[in-house]
Amino acid sequence: MKDPGDRDLAMTALRETREEMGIQSRDISLLGQTDVFLTNTDFLVTPYVGYYPFPYDYKINHNEISKILEVPLSHLLNPEIFETREIKRNGYTWNVHYYYFDDELIWGVTGFLLSNFLKIVFGYRRDTPEVVLD
Repeated sequence: MKDPGDRDLAMTALRETREEMGIQSRDISLLGQTDVFLTNTDFLVTPYVGYYPFPYDYKINHNEISKILEVPLSHLLNPEIFETREIKRNGYTWNVHYYYFDDELIWGVTGFLLSNFLKIVFGYRRDTPEVVLD
């Protein structure tokens, strides 16, 4: 969430990344912002994309995240590892995006944000509306 001391949402993204993953802001090169997304829990998410040196000595805040998955982009483009499932909430049907990687499942907001990133960068469309009014 944006803190009063954050000058803009890009600064918020860098601060949150530092607090949750231990990646220092000076090590991240921001590439840009993707589409704003309203979650089914009424949070407005403003995602940013950036890159940092690999490998990185993460300092994970386990109160915020349980683990980091490093997934190749080529894997995410494989249609066989993707599916959507409908959930109903507050008069809407949400198409939740699921990605399978080894024994892991990437889903929910993270799944949707990945789908949106792949659409913007590679033109890869999942052809499913994210939300439908019931």
